[in-house]
Amino acid sequence: MSFIQKSDAVVINTKLTNAGRLLLATGALTFNTIEIGDSEIDYDFLRDNETVIDGNDLIIFRPKDANPQIKYAIPINNNSVLTKNNITSINSQIYTVTNSTNQRGFFTGSTNSGFTSFTTTAYILDKRIIESSGLTGNTILRLDSASAVTSGSCLLIDIRNPKLSAFTDTAGAIGESYPRPFIWYKAISINGNNVTVDKPLPNFSGQGGTVKSIVYVYPQNNAIDNYYSTGTSVSYWNDNTLAFNSNCNIASDDVNVWNFNIIYKYTPAGVPNGYVTSPYYDSAIFSGFKEYIQGYTNKSGDTMLGIIHFTNKSISNYYGEGFNGNTFKIDLPTVMYHAKTATTMGITLKSSGSTLTNARKLQPTTLSGFTTEYYDLVETTSQNIVGKVFNDLKIAVIEDQEILNALSLKSNRSWTLPNGNFTTRNSGNSELPILRTSSQETSYLAITYLLGSNNNYSATTNYGYSTGIHCGYITKLYPQNIPQVVEFNISSADLQFMQSSAGLTAGTGFNANTFKIIAQKVPLGEEPNTQSWIEYDFTSKLDNYSSWSATTIPVTNLSNRTYTFTNNEYTAGTQYYNVTNYVGSLPTTSSPNTGLGFGEESILLGNINTDIKAYIYRTKITQQLNFNQYNTSNNPTFEDGMDDVYVSEVGIYDNNNNLVAIGKLNNPIKKNGNKLFTLELDMDF
Repeated sequence: MSFIQKSDAVVINTKLTNAGRLLLATGALTFNTIEIGDSEIDYDFLRDNETVIDGNDLIIFRPKDANPQIKYAIPINNNSVLTKNNITSINSQIYTVTNSTNQRGFFTGSTNSGFTSFTTTAYILDKRIIESSGLTGNTILRLDSASAVTSGSCLLIDIRNPKLSAFTDTAGAIGESYPRPFIWYKAISINGNNVTVDKPLPNFSGQGGTVKSIVYVYPQNNAIDNYYSTGTSVSYWNDNTLAFNSNCNIASDDVNVWNFNIIYKYTPAGVPNGYVTSPYYDSAIFSGFKEYIQGYTNKSGDTMLGIIHFTNKSISNYYGEGFNGNTFKIDLPTVMYHAKTATTMGITLKSSGSTLTNARKLQPTTLSGFTTEYYDLVETTSQNIVGKVFNDLKIAVIEDQEILNALSLKSNRSWTLPNGNFTTRNSGNSELPILRTSSQETSYLAITYLLGSNNNYSATTNYGYSTGIHCGYITKLYPQNIPQVVEFNISSADLQFMQSSAGLTAGTGFNANTFKIIAQKVPLGEEPNTQSWIEYDFTSKLDNYSSWSATTIPVTNLSNRTYTFTNNEYTAGTQYYNVTNYVGSLPTTSSPNTGLGFGEESILLGNINTDIKAYIYRTKITQQLNFNQYNTSNNPTFEDGMDDVYVSEVGIYDNNNNLVAIGKLNNPIKKNGNKLFTLELDMDF
C-alpha cells in the first residue's frame, strides 16, 4: 500500500530504512537523535481551503525502505537552525498476540456433530463404492472405475462386513456409532478396473446382501510435496532474476492437511532379513528427529515415534511463532481406542490443561537437558498421556505405540490393543522358570501378544478380517533373586471393541480367533533382535477353551483372568515370528513397490485445531515536544504568524547521522505554543 489509511486515533507508522536494516544485520544499529518534519504539508492549500479541510485530514505517504531524507525538517526552536534533538527515552517491551486458525485436515464436522470425509480432489484422488460381498479374501479389488488408481496408490478401505447393514451412508460420513476397520492397502498393478493390492482383502465370499464398503484413493509416496503442496518454496521471486513468481500472492497457497511421519528407532518385531522398514519411504528423512526429541523422553525401549507437523512448500506462516497455550487438538475419527470410555469410534488428543484435571502436567514443562517447553498430549476421555505438544516448535509427537499402530499404513488394523500387563512372579515347584535367578541369568524377557483372525466370514464365528500386527506395548521383564515365571491379565474394560460370538450380529468392532504370545529372551544390555522372536499359540490355554473353540474368543474368557507363561511354552514356540504372515509383503531394496512399508506415512488422517501466537519485540522511542519547541517551519509554504505547524513525519538517526528509521503520522497533528505533545514511535521486531 502506498498511503496510510485514516483512522480516528493518531498512529505513527514506523519502519526501519534500508540503512537501518543493514546496520541491524551487522549488529551496529543505534538510535541517537530525532528529527520532526512537515514535508507533506501544503500550508498555502490549507489557508485557501480552511473552511472545508484541516491539516489532520491530509493523506500521508507510507514510510518506505528507501525513504528519502526528511525534506523539510522543523527547527527545534524559533531562533535556531538545529532540527535534530537527542532522543528523550528508549524502552523495550515484549507483547504476545494470539489468533485462531482454520481447522485443517481430511474431515469436516466435529466430535459433537460427527465427522465426514472430504471427497473433492483437494483431498483425495477418488472415492469408489463397492459391494462388500465382492471382497473375497484374495488380493483383487474390483472397482467400477479404477481410472484414478496407479501403481503405488494408497487405498483406504472403509470396511463394512455383511452384518453392518444398519449403517448405509456412502457419502463419506464416518459414523462414529458404528466402529469398524479403516485399513490401508497399496495398489500393485491395475488391469482394467481390477486392482491388485499388496495383501489379502477381507473375506465376505458368498454372503450377498446390500452392504457397501468405500474405497478412498490417496496419492502415493510423499503426498504432501507431490500432491497437496505443489507450489514453489522460493519466496517471492525466482533465483537470479527480478521477475515475481506466482506465489507472491501468499494468500492463495493454503495447504489443507498436516504431515504425519512414523519413524523407527528399532526395526519392528518379526521383520525378516532382506526387507526394509523406512529407509525408502517418506518418514526416513525425519529419522534424526527421534534422537532430538525421544533421546530426552525416557522412551528408549519404544520402537516408534510419530511426528505431527506442518511442513510443505507454502511460504505462508499459517501458525505464527507457535501454538498458544493448551489449545492444540487432534481429532482422529477412524481410530478405535481401547481405553476410550465410550464404544464409539474416534478419539481426540489435546494439550493438557485445566479441562483435563487428571493430567500430570497442567502447565507446560521442560525435558531434562532440553529447554523447550511442552504440554502433555492427552486422550480426552481416558486422560491417558499419549505424547507431547511442543508449542514453540509447532509440532506434536505421539509416543503411544498402539495409537501409532492404529495410524500406521502397515499395521493392518485401525484399532488399538490394550497392554497385556505382563509381570513376573516366583515360580512354583512344578513350573519351569522362564527367567533364572539374577546371578545365573544373562538375559531378560521381552514379551507382547497378537490377536489373530482366520479371514473367513461366518455369522457367528468371524468377521472375515485378516490379522493385524502384534500389540505395540512390549514389556521387558528382568531376572530377580528367585526364579520367575510370567503372568498376564487383560482387563475387559480395555476390550470394549472386541466382539464375542453373540456380539458379531451387530457387525461393529473386531473379533479374534487366536491369541498368541510373542516373546524373546534378549541378552542383558541389548535390544531385541527382529528375527529372534518366538510365536506361541496360547489360544487353547484360555479359560474354558473346549466350550467355545469352534467360535470366536469370548471376551469374558480372555479378560480379567491371570494366565501363566513358563519356559515350557517359550521353548515350544515357533521359531520365529514373521510379521509378514499377518501384515502382508514388505518392500525389498530390489523391489520397493511390493507392498506398503513401515514408515510410509506422510499425511495425518485427522484434523488439527489450535490457537496460535506471535511475539512482538517492541522498541518504544518517546519524545516530548515542549510548548516552546517545533512551532515554526522550514516548509516554503509556511507563513509565520498565520499558520500552525502540522507534524507529518519523524526521523530517527544513529550516531553517524544515518537515517535509520522513519515514522509517518496517519493524521498530522497541529503544534503551536499552546500545545505540549509526547510522540511515541513503536518499532516491532
